[in-house]
Amino acid sequence: MFWERLDEKKSCRISARLEGVNVKDRADWDKMIKFQCDTMPRFYDALHDRLGAAKKSI
Repeated sequence: MFWERLDEKKSCRISARLEGVNVKDRADWDKMIKFQCDTMPRFYDALHDRLGAAKKSI
């Protein structure tokens, strides 16, 4: 996962990247599915409580 501080903006970016795959190439689909299945739960676990708390404070 990558944290990108965007100094010129009022935001930051958190991303996960899988390099070397092509969405149009069916041979890469299993790699992409595994990446999503591994990565998305980690995003959820890291952000769920924080986003819920932020929503309540607004």
